[in-house]
Amino acid sequence: MGAFMMTWKELWPWKWLRQLRVRALEKQLLNELADELPSKV
Repeated sequence: MGAFMMTWKELWPWKWLRQLRVRALEKQLLNELADELPSKV
């Protein structure tokens, strides 16, 4: 069952959808961290 799930997750469109979600979460985290940094004057 594990090999089936690993293969299934690599197929289109599932891999593409997972990558979109990961990129959105990364962008959100970077924005949150950028807001916490002191601004240069």
